[in-house]
Amino acid sequence: MIDDTDLEDAARCQDIWHSVLTQAVNEAVDGTLIRGDRHERQRLIQAARDYVTRPNKDFNMVCYLAGVDPVAAREAIKVRLKDAKTPEELATTTGRRAGKKTGPKPRSQTPGVGLNF
Repeated sequence: MIDDTDLEDAARCQDIWHSVLTQAVNEAVDGTLIRGDRHERQRLIQAARDYVTRPNKDFNMVCYLAGVDPVAAREAIKVRLKDAKTPEELATTTGRRAGKKTGPKPRSQTPGVGLNF
């Protein structure tokens, strides 16, 4: 039998996986928390972009655990990346998010539609 505690635990787990997904998107879009020299940062940012834009089992699993459709997530991420700086540009900036200071964006309350990374 499922009780309220089980549902709360499931919601907390989903929130954790949504945070993992959000961090992956942030790394791909703006290089958040990626450290190293310019060449290493550029390589890691490109790897993050490949992870979130190319179909792969790991990304799909993270999306499912976060309650997000991986195909829709990938498309939303590609739209964000169109306006993003290139990995080369991001690799030359310093500091967290190149000086931007923003908080987390609220999640959608509709299951599978939490694409507001």
